[in-house]
Amino acid sequence: MKKLAILSLMCLTSILMQAQVLTSKTISSIYDKVTTDGDPAFAYNADFAADGTIEAMYVYQRRKDILKPLYQYQYTYTDEGLLQSRTTLCWRNGQWRTVYKLDYSLLADSYTVDYSRYSRRAHSFEAPVDRMVFQLLPNEQTSCVSFLHREPGNADFHITAHVTVSPFATHGDALLAVHPY
Repeated sequence: MKKLAILSLMCLTSILMQAQVLTSKTISSIYDKVTTDGDPAFAYNADFAADGTIEAMYVYQRRKDILKPLYQYQYTYTDEGLLQSRTTLCWRNGQWRTVYKLDYSLLADSYTVDYSRYSRRAHSFEAPVDRMVFQLLPNEQTSCVSFLHREPGNADFHITAHVTVSPFATHGDALLAVHPY
């Protein structure tokens, strides 16, 4: 849940900074930013598709002259270039191990991110246990974000927090009001 909270904050920050819906261009921009301005304790690499989109991004920890693999992020996109999913793998015991997946979907008035854990026993992703729903205004600005959770095996999500976003007209900044449930 701690990882999801961090991911949620990163996603919310990204959306509030005008990246309303994550696209292949957003992923490329993030990669460009971390490779030029990123923390020197880490190194990054990427696999590119023929059309120039990033299919996978790798994060390494620098230890003197040695790079230790940490994470691999695998991306899929819709035909329109919208981010469809991001699968996260961690380097453990000399191999990449799938950990979780984020699935993204865009409707007319909302953007949804579902978090699903990977079951090593079943060799598949479990049903989503966490969800973020970004309510979009007609100008594609975020009006609020709802955080939902469900226990494994339970069909119903319940709201755990609701964040209202009130943009300031003069600065383009946003005021957040968090309503825990």
